[in-house]
Amino acid sequence: MTRLARLTIRVRGLTGHIRVDTSHKRDGETPSTSFEEYLGHLRIPLQEIRSATNNFDSQCFVGYSGYGDVYKGRLLWYGNSIEIVANRVYHLKDGTSLGKDIISVLLLNKHENLASLVGFCDEEDEKIVVLSYDQVNGTLDKYLIAGPTQFTWFQRLRICVDVARALNYLHHDTRRGYSVMNNDIKSRQVLVYENWVAKVCDFGLSIKDLRGRNADPVLLQTRTLSHKYDVYSFGVLLFEVLYGKEANIINDDGRHHVLTSWFKKHYEDGSVDKIIDPDLRKQMDPQSFTIFSDTTYQCLDKQQQDMETIFKALEKALELQEKHENPDPSYAFSGRCSGSNGSSSEMTDLRAQMERMEARHQEGQKLHRREQEAIVAQLAQHVKATNTLYEWLRSQGFDPPPPPATD
Repeated sequence: MTRLARLTIRVRGLTGHIRVDTSHKRDGETPSTSFEEYLGHLRIPLQEIRSATNNFDSQCFVGYSGYGDVYKGRLLWYGNSIEIVANRVYHLKDGTSLGKDIISVLLLNKHENLASLVGFCDEEDEKIVVLSYDQVNGTLDKYLIAGPTQFTWFQRLRICVDVARALNYLHHDTRRGYSVMNNDIKSRQVLVYENWVAKVCDFGLSIKDLRGRNADPVLLQTRTLSHKYDVYSFGVLLFEVLYGKEANIINDDGRHHVLTSWFKKHYEDGSVDKIIDPDLRKQMDPQSFTIFSDTTYQCLDKQQQDMETIFKALEKALELQEKHENPDPSYAFSGRCSGSNGSSSEMTDLRAQMERMEARHQEGQKLHRREQEAIVAQLAQHVKATNTLYEWLRSQGFDPPPPPATD
């Protein structure tokens, strides 16, 4: 007879449940191997992280996450030199195990728009999570200060679609029995890669942080944790992409102001055009702009849509914008183009430029072989980590569903 039980995973107070088959678990059986022992190959010595970040030098400091300071560095890992970010985790309760409480969530959630786990350190008084930073061109907050010429509307849409895809996966992926919430998505947590591919890099560390600056004030008062928290924070990010600046400002008197209410007033008055850079507005397909504005307002409003609906709406806005920039009827929507202002000559120049970049890339392949080998080694490491986690579950007598397939 099949017996179902719930395996509970707790991460900073947030509890997730996975239904497992306990039919084959023998009563009184004591596990012989701990969770941490199964993750031994992911442990990175503290000395190596210190070396990679020049002992957490201020020159390597890149910002803050929901749990602590973040440093960039180059780590020698499995014989390969890779770019990493090391998150020093300060806000865990005494005695909380970094490996069991956080690493399991990072391991079980792999997606093309989520940053990859390299490993972790839990030595002395340091708790550190290390994520891949290879081939990152910067974070979204740095691109926001660029003008419409350097950071086009199409490129902004591409990034927003990728972030929405990541959040939709965390909220609604059906292959696991629990939902993950970021709870304070920010522009500085969005990594930007070549071809304007974006990845969320703090999804496992902000899972229960109700103090984030992009937080819904209503949820802050009620201390209620739900998907709405992410949707509101994502609405703030959409506003920043549209406005071209961060939504949180500090006046000369030192007071903190959030500009989202200002956006909502302009939206309700039908005057959103007035707060957008005129050069950026000229690039926009009218329907694409309308969908984006509507979606931003809906995220910030009390009557929110779910992330799946938001993701589909932004995909439509991106498709309309690409067709606007490529009016040729034979052109097929790809969602991966770098974008331009739409003229044929500009598109021709762009294609020629991309061909030259590709040629240089081909010439430099031999020089980058070590970096490519590092990526392959890292992928193999993640596959092994996932398998060891499932082995640990089985060693407890559980019968979890098979791990997600790796493409």
